[in-house]
Amino acid sequence: MPILPAGHALSYRCRIPANAKAAFDDGSISDTLEPQVNENLNKLQEAVKAIHRCDCTHSDTNRVVEFHGDRVFVGDVETFTLRGHPEASEAFAWLAGGGMEPRCVVVLKLPPVRTPEDAVRAAINSGQHE
Repeated sequence: MPILPAGHALSYRCRIPANAKAAFDDGSISDTLEPQVNENLNKLQEAVKAIHRCDCTHSDTNRVVEFHGDRVFVGDVETFTLRGHPEASEAFAWLAGGGMEPRCVVVLKLPPVRTPEDAVRAAINSGQHE
């Protein structure tokens, strides 16, 4: 898969149970959802590896609230440290779209993308967040 120019986002379909969405959108994670959160992180990590063909580890979670015209994003954006990627040292990933099969959106930390908020903006601008 080719590496896209900075500011472009890629998405990857991943099968996550519909009730998993609550762990990311709710803002508070209960003990009963902890295993689901770990599963979601694993799915996101697998998406990063599959899209960018390099190893990665989870390094941070940031809550992002982004208003972009008539679109609003509220959710957790996960940061992954990349090993073996030719251009980027980090990537941002999150779940997008509801329903039975949410998408894993992955954006590399390459200029002009420097923050989780920048990554969400890039995905919205490229149409990958829909």
